[in-house]
Amino acid sequence: MSAAVAYADSALAILQRDFRLAWSYRFRFFSRYLSTLFSLALFYYVSRMVSGGAGFESSDEYYAFAVIGIIILQVLTSVLAMPPMNLRQELVMGSWERTVVSPLGPVAGVLGMMAFPFLQAAVSAVVTLVFAALFFGIDVAWATAPLALPVALLGAVAFLPFGILLVAGVLAFKQASMGASYIITAISLVGGLYFPVALLPDWIEWTSQVQPFTPAADLLRHLILGTDIPSDPWLDVAKLTGFALVLLPLSVAGLRLVLERVRRTGTIVEY
Repeated sequence: MSAAVAYADSALAILQRDFRLAWSYRFRFFSRYLSTLFSLALFYYVSRMVSGGAGFESSDEYYAFAVIGIIILQVLTSVLAMPPMNLRQELVMGSWERTVVSPLGPVAGVLGMMAFPFLQAAVSAVVTLVFAALFFGIDVAWATAPLALPVALLGAVAFLPFGILLVAGVLAFKQASMGASYIITAISLVGGLYFPVALLPDWIEWTSQVQPFTPAADLLRHLILGTDIPSDPWLDVAKLTGFALVLLPLSVAGLRLVLERVRRTGTIVEY
């Protein structure tokens, strides 16, 4: 019990440190929300060109579909792109050494560094939804929308293994991970973020069923917008749970192997 409390205190300390660092750059802290508003406006006017077809009865229906894609992309960026960048910054600044030798340890330290980006993305997601409802009139199913919070958390846990593996890549190869941008782009195409996966060619549509991003998108649209879902919602919940239970231990094990290797070579704090 005392060990769990110590881990929680250490993780909270990392979260507070990351918040203070982000808050010290106030313009950048708030500009992300201005950027969100610009993205919403861009997709709103693009959606005006959609007048039926592809399963959408109106341009407003497509716009609401795309807004959920924007929200999921924010979470993806926080889980996949930010942790490798933050670790690179820690290595360059020399602050990673303190995490390595602390009671928290490097593995828990990596997981702790993912807390603030995710919370920041969660706030951005709520702000995005509020902006879209207030300024662009999307119809939110407020009765079921609160249920999207635990689903989003489950989805983030299912996404987390990919971010852990990218962090392991930074430690192993001493390069800022370029893989995150490619993975996010690929997910945007095959995950159903900006268009239905039914539009994909038959030879690639199967990829929408072998990753956790498509069921997360379907569930969030079902809960936030009240749209029909292609499959049983509980089946999608089971998929996300399965991805989390299988991939998370494997990714942590992979991170441990990389840490053991860089310890043996004496490069754990080098970049």
